[in-house]
Amino acid sequence: MNKIIFSKYSNERAKRFALRTDIIQTEEGRKVRKMALFPEGEEHIRHIKHCENALTECYHDSRITLNRCEYDEQGAWLEYLTGETLEEQLDEMVLDGQQERVCEFLMDYLDEVKKGFQNTSFEMTEAFREVFGEVELPANLLSGNIVDIDMVLNNVMAVNGWTLIDYEWTFDFPIPFDFVAYRILYYYLHGSSTRNTLLSYDLIRKIGITEEMEQIYSSMEKHFQEIYVQRDSKRDELHVPIRVLYDEMTPGIIKIKDLGLGLEEAQQMRSVQLYYAADYGFSEEDSTVVPSAKLTEIDRMRSHFACEYHIDPQKKCIRLDPAAQCCLVSNLSVCSDGKKLSIAVTNGQLQAPDKILFTNEDPWMIFQRENSNESVKIRFEIQYLTVREALAEAELHMEQLQQRCIELQTQLSAREEKIRQMENTKVWKAYKKLKRD
Repeated sequence: MNKIIFSKYSNERAKRFALRTDIIQTEEGRKVRKMALFPEGEEHIRHIKHCENALTECYHDSRITLNRCEYDEQGAWLEYLTGETLEEQLDEMVLDGQQERVCEFLMDYLDEVKKGFQNTSFEMTEAFREVFGEVELPANLLSGNIVDIDMVLNNVMAVNGWTLIDYEWTFDFPIPFDFVAYRILYYYLHGSSTRNTLLSYDLIRKIGITEEMEQIYSSMEKHFQEIYVQRDSKRDELHVPIRVLYDEMTPGIIKIKDLGLGLEEAQQMRSVQLYYAADYGFSEEDSTVVPSAKLTEIDRMRSHFACEYHIDPQKKCIRLDPAAQCCLVSNLSVCSDGKKLSIAVTNGQLQAPDKILFTNEDPWMIFQRENSNESVKIRFEIQYLTVREALAEAELHMEQLQQRCIELQTQLSAREEKIRQMENTKVWKAYKKLKRD
């Protein structure tokens, strides 16, 4: 007799995608079953078996295998596998200080994922627009006609090679490989503060995704998560998950115990404030405060900020205070008239053009714009740090710079030695003599 020993509901979705995942003890052993919660979802469940067949063909010549699937009137049945996910394996390496090995592993995994993409150039379709929204993408992007966009590391187990255990989000129209790679890296790198030591390796840029393309892929992901997965196609209504009601239900949650502060003060520490002036004479009167609750929370210690301001064109100096505590600002973009502004001056440590570490509790950046209209667009991610964490991050960055200096000095010494050896050759001496004559 079959016995359900575990159930997980994925019901924060539109009815056509809402499902339940069970682990069932049968006479033959444990199995996994996915079943629709509503009649509208039956097609989505049937689609899983089609996905297995299509993806197995795509990855027949790679280390990636598919968890076998069977379909009957009760739902889609999958193998129950035991072992570690790739995410768990990499986390162990991170904790062991093997960051370089983790980066190599990620690149290796992306190479295997790429093998499932035919030599197909991207072509915009109506199906693509429905899932990912209206975006502009280059036509020469490597794409596949059968693509699982959710090949993230916690969906892959180190069993029989690399076994993909969940592939419900597979589509049969052209989708760029770079978007799938972006999701794999983004959700791993930003899924836990444990992995912050990997951010300095700038892996998304390393695989050739520019800042502009990253913004496009981010908007595609947002449309997929917030519109496509939530929309009831028949009624053209959006299911509203409880998690997105956060801003309306609460002014924000901060662990007061960690900060030793009152609630109001804790919220103020994570508010963003923008000052604007004709010169550097900033004042509270000419400023705008964005409460912490209006930022998009990534996790307890990280948030995303995106806003457009309309500022008097005469006020060309802008001061941005991302918080009132130590923090790490990354993926910073401040644009006016479509032109990205550079930081004129800051009291933070500039680790990259779009990454600034603040080891003080009054962080600020100043920007200067020219011939501007009213519109200023600001976007960044922020990680909130204690003073100790900020100083540790600064020390780590300094060690990385020192290591880079050593590497450059070694390269310089090697080149100087090569020049010295060249100058001692007969050919060089003859050339110098000929030049003097």
